Amino acid sequence: MLKTILISFGVLVVVIAFYLCWIISQAAKAAEEKVFIDVHVSANQIVITATLTGTNREYEVKEIVVSREWGEAIGIMPPDGFSEQGYTFEDASSLEDLEARAWVEATNAEQIRLVGALNLAPGTAVTFHFPISGAPPRTSTIRFQYEGRLGIGGSIAFFNADVQKTEI
Repeated sequence: MLKTILISFGVLVVVIAFYLCWIISQAAKAAEEKVFIDVHVSANQIVITATLTGTNREYEVKEIVVSREWGEAIGIMPPDGFSEQGYTFEDASSLEDLEARAWVEATNAEQIRLVGALNLAPGTAVTFHFPISGAPPRTSTIRFQYEGRLGIGGSIAFFNADVQKTEI
């Protein structure tokens, strides 16, 4: 009986050790990942091309965030496959819930959050077309969140595209 328990425990330790080594190797590979960005601004759109390198894993861009003040100044619209969706919060009464509600309200007031899904495959250029109605009055950053599966869980990463002030 004791021998069976010890063997089972040993097998479990070996399996966990191999899984941890695999997770660490995947994290090391993720450190090599890079997204190269190319930004072009014209009179009626911002075109951002993103190319993922340093990995063989596919991801999906799930969220794009733009400063509300800047986005409204240029009349920015979501690219295909995305729509504006602010954060939401259910009614609750605790102090922590009130703080969370305040964060949601402040974040929604400061940011335009675009939610959708677009495949980000390694080595393949992905293009986002943001229709606009005016030239960017100042430089601003558009933040992209991309997600992928990693073992049982997943990974979340970000890349930014700086859009320069433009005279059109």
